Amino acid sequence: MRRTVALAALLLLSVGVAAAATAPKPPAPVFVLAGGGWGHGVGMSQWGAYGQAKAGRDHREILSTYYRGTAMGAAPETLLKRVRVLVADGVAKVSVANVAAVFDGDGKRYPIAGGTITASSDLELPVGKDGKPVKLTGPVTIRAAKSAFLSYGGKEFRGDLRVDAVGGRVQLVNVVGLEAYLLGVVPGEMPKDWPLAALEAQAVAARTYAVGNIVRGRPFDLYSDWRSQVYYGVDSEAPGPTRAVRETRGQILTYDGAPAQTFYFSSSGGRTSARSTRSASISPTSSPSTIRGTRPRPTTPGRRSS
Repeated sequence: MRRTVALAALLLLSVGVAAAATAPKPPAPVFVLAGGGWGHGVGMSQWGAYGQAKAGRDHREILSTYYRGTAMGAAPETLLKRVRVLVADGVAKVSVANVAAVFDGDGKRYPIAGGTITASSDLELPVGKDGKPVKLTGPVTIRAAKSAFLSYGGKEFRGDLRVDAVGGRVQLVNVVGLEAYLLGVVPGEMPKDWPLAALEAQAVAARTYAVGNIVRGRPFDLYSDWRSQVYYGVDSEAPGPTRAVRETRGQILTYDGAPAQTFYFSSSGGRTSARSTRSASISPTSSPSTIRGTRPRPTTPGRRSS
């Protein structure tokens, strides 16, 4: 009897060992963290710029505090005339309002009756006789009616919008001058009612960042989100930021003759650190990928940047 019980126990033990050996391992835990902070601590502290402006320092003094070793330079004239900002990508169609005319890829002009067009990847638009759809060669440039701004996705834009088919989907790009682009960037990156000197410092930092981080190998120059800088178009424009952009027109910071890497963030808590203590590879000409994911969000007093 004892021998039978022992054999049964041994059998159960061997089955348990075999089961344990073949049982799949539980998946490794995955932790997802969401939220934001007061910034990455590299470059210009926006709240620091605010404090310096309140103390009477001008934008050049503020910039020299945070971007040491840089000099004031000028943005390229080609970019002052035109930058291409990605507004929508990989969408099925786009609807644009306040349209006066469109131009096909060969530059031929087609007036638009009714002021609104909807374009899909086939680029067929109602420009034929009696509004008959006609397939146009791309890219198609959309121009606003006089004294109006083109409207897409609840936002208005200065300049033209350019629509094209990319990979069977629709891509929409805002073609606009660099200074007009900045009118929709500065109030999205710094509170619009802050002192002029702080806004001017932000304008120069944003202009420099745009010039120094042109997207290469794509049919556009800048993203309209955190991958470049947050761009809200006409709707965000305000007197203070507009004055700051216009009074610093064309000014950028250079380092060794090239556009400096003008990172900026919300708050340093009253202290900043040397770049070497943040990352040995961060310099005035570092690539944005050095601190990928740390671009600031639009910031208002008491609001955090990522």
